[in-house]
Amino acid sequence: MRRLPTSTRRRPESAPPTYLTRPAIVLRSFPCELTNSTRRSERCSRTRPPPTAKSALAIGTDGLGVIAYYDATNGDLKVAHCSNTLCSSSSATTVDSSGDVGSETSIAIGADGLPMISYWDATNADLKVAHCSNIDCTTASTTTIDSVGSVGAYTSLMIGSDGLALISNFDGSNADLKVAHCTNINCSSATATTIDSDHNVGVYGAGTIGADGLAVISYRYFDDTSIVNLRVAHCSNVSCTSATVATVDATNLNQAQTSIAIGADGLPLVVYHEFADNDLRVAHCSNVFCVPFYQRIVPMCSAFPSIAAAKPP
Repeated sequence: MRRLPTSTRRRPESAPPTYLTRPAIVLRSFPCELTNSTRRSERCSRTRPPPTAKSALAIGTDGLGVIAYYDATNGDLKVAHCSNTLCSSSSATTVDSSGDVGSETSIAIGADGLPMISYWDATNADLKVAHCSNIDCTTASTTTIDSVGSVGAYTSLMIGSDGLALISNFDGSNADLKVAHCTNINCSSATATTIDSDHNVGVYGAGTIGADGLAVISYRYFDDTSIVNLRVAHCSNVSCTSATVATVDATNLNQAQTSIAIGADGLPLVVYHEFADNDLRVAHCSNVFCVPFYQRIVPMCSAFPSIAAAKPP
């Protein structure tokens, strides 16, 4: 039976991470404008998207796209390898079919030049990783790297400055943000750490590697009084066994998917969807810790914002 991540909340642990806060910047927002108003409810829906069926894309060492996605018919994790740069055709492979797996995916090219995929095992509520055996990912080794409680949803995979995978995910049993650091290039094992346990945190997480070589993760914070904020965690070391947490937007958001990348200035840029006003919001960090920041609000017509990762200068 499929087990969804729970939403229980708890008080911070005895040794919480360092939290940095800054008053929210009040900016002008704009209504969503559509050329076809009859499709407003479909194209500008404010309903929270379900935590399922998220595909992920990376460019392989052969210059071709490799896509991890969920086969909803069979409940499998699949990979499609593009046959050309246009991806006008591709070859698809089922990578994992053991239960209901792959509904939450993230992909990156490892230090060995092979695709690495993190995903949610919904049957067992575990975090799993698939390490492809070739650039086409026609075969792969799959491993459960965290099975403590209900974990693995909202996964985001990064290749750290040590050449090993680092995976942020949501601990649904405790409503925490967790990070798993792989102990080898195949990620046959990993060390899992809770880096934020303040109320309900970690949903809609997205991560990237900063210009300082350390991971930075954007995600949602939700407290017992229904206050929703956007947070950013900056890892203190390559294994991310601890982190500095900053509240980037404290305007009580009804906020959904986040995406984060490092700009040409070497600083994090975060994009996220605010459902209540149907806005696309962008926060530009002034330093690697994302405090302070500059925020911009623009019209929004999509529930799934995303920005491409950029290599720091």
